Amino acid sequence: MAIQDLNETGQPLGLAFEISEGAPTETANWILVGGPDQNIAVQRFMAERDLEPVKDYFPQGFGIRTFSNGEKRTLLIAGASLVGDVRGLYWLWDRIRVHKKIPDLNEVRVPALNLRVDCPWGKSSPGGGSEARLRNSLRYGFNWVAGPPVLDLVPWDSEPEATRNASNRERARELIEYAHSLHMKMFSFSHGFAHHPSLIREVGATLSPCDPKFWEAVREKYRKLLTALPELDGIEICNDDLSGFWDDYEIYDPMHETPECGWSYTKRFREFVKTVYDVVVGEFGKTYFHFTWSLVLHELTTPEVHREIFTDEIPTENFYLKPKITQGDRWWHQPYNRTFNLTP
Repeated sequence: MAIQDLNETGQPLGLAFEISEGAPTETANWILVGGPDQNIAVQRFMAERDLEPVKDYFPQGFGIRTFSNGEKRTLLIAGASLVGDVRGLYWLWDRIRVHKKIPDLNEVRVPALNLRVDCPWGKSSPGGGSEARLRNSLRYGFNWVAGPPVLDLVPWDSEPEATRNASNRERARELIEYAHSLHMKMFSFSHGFAHHPSLIREVGATLSPCDPKFWEAVREKYRKLLTALPELDGIEICNDDLSGFWDDYEIYDPMHETPECGWSYTKRFREFVKTVYDVVVGEFGKTYFHFTWSLVLHELTTPEVHREIFTDEIPTENFYLKPKITQGDRWWHQPYNRTFNLTP
């Protein structure tokens, strides 16, 4: 795929790329990819020039260096892993798009962030909703992408949802397999406690944080999902701005609705996260992302509220918070969200 992208970008500029198994010669331009342990041509090239191998890079990092011999050049792209090699090729692709030629490149590039996660919303899956979107995510360095939403994957005890979602899961498996082949992971997104009413009837719950069966309904939603689609790598939940439901699905806001329950906002939030975590991470060993967005400024940006929710009761293994970095829904002229980077 990277070679295809290089050719599509390079051909209008008079650049062509092809894969060769031969040894580099001084009569052609070469790009050598990989470390000396993986590529014998790289090993020989580095030995001839007494070059040190790439080491101690972040696994997704790479080094790139240009060697000139008259009018011919050799580019050495050595990643700390296969993913690093691919990132190096895409950095070359990016530089060709900028410079309209292959410039001399001599640098080490290491991602600033270990996880680079897609940002879905509602039904949208901009990073992983199709093979084309997955390829675009690879080009721009994502390693976690969103597939179909949770509501469209759970095997609800209702028709036409059960039949439709069985088909959706087959399609999701194809996308997950393709994402994995590109060394990316796939998660599914949900707003709050979006659900089909059949789940509440099945569990015998009421929509109230004070009802223990409500929390069993939350657990059962994610048990159903991950039992039916074990190939999925994780889930993400946004706890506010509850616009993500459609058809005969319904949504309940356990953080704010049913005031007669008497539970505080922080207790509700903490119990919700613990309940989801116990199933997603504890039972299934998956990854849980939580988007801590809120339409209430005090809830979104107050450090004391944040600390009261995310206490030591909530484990941190395979659990990632995604706070909005600013206090509002746009970035310009807005103060920072003071809960950003508070938790481990």
